[in-house]
Amino acid sequence: MHEQESLWLKKNIQVNSSRLDNVLNVGSSNKYFVEVVQPHINRNVIRTLKNLKIKIFNLDLKRDKNVHFTGDILDDTYFKEFQKNKFSSIICSNVLEHVTDPYEFAKRLAILLKPKGLIFVTAPTVYPIHNDPIDNRFRPNIKELEKIFPNTKVISFEYLNVKSIYKTKSFISIIKIFIRAAIPIYKFKGWVTTMYMILWLFKDRYVSCVTLERIK
Repeated sequence: MHEQESLWLKKNIQVNSSRLDNVLNVGSSNKYFVEVVQPHINRNVIRTLKNLKIKIFNLDLKRDKNVHFTGDILDDTYFKEFQKNKFSSIICSNVLEHVTDPYEFAKRLAILLKPKGLIFVTAPTVYPIHNDPIDNRFRPNIKELEKIFPNTKVISFEYLNVKSIYKTKSFISIIKIFIRAAIPIYKFKGWVTTMYMILWLFKDRYVSCVTLERIK
């Protein structure tokens, strides 16, 4: 998640705070990632939710002390049981490009939402390949995001320029990218991501952000 996305989420959570009892944070990752690797997530999103006294439920594929639900909602057996849970809001940030079926994934997220509930979605629209652990090449725009979540309507949206890698990474980080590019035999998918980072070094990247309301 880029800092611009975290600020967009903060703003839209605050605007809609009176409607939010709880939030399912899909693809939450672990405590270290949120607080150390990308501290803007904790600063702008998690703290905002806590300050507003909105309950946070984290869902991820990997177990961690801050993960409340561990599993894959594309797994039919897991989802059959998990869909008993209903949420007033869902955060789905930079997840759709990393699942095997983004259309079915979005459909199932909508099922988990209470009537009149909100889904806050951010997804790369103009962006290089980045495996985590996969990248399905799904690059939706605002209209496409609205279409894949059934029985929802857009109540807010924004198209963010998150700038180029050259403008957002430190000099040391860029040097590390080129060093990593010289080691293709180590974690090949990670190496592929690195090569795309080099190809996109000076290209602006764009992310689509949308708040959707369940209407049925």
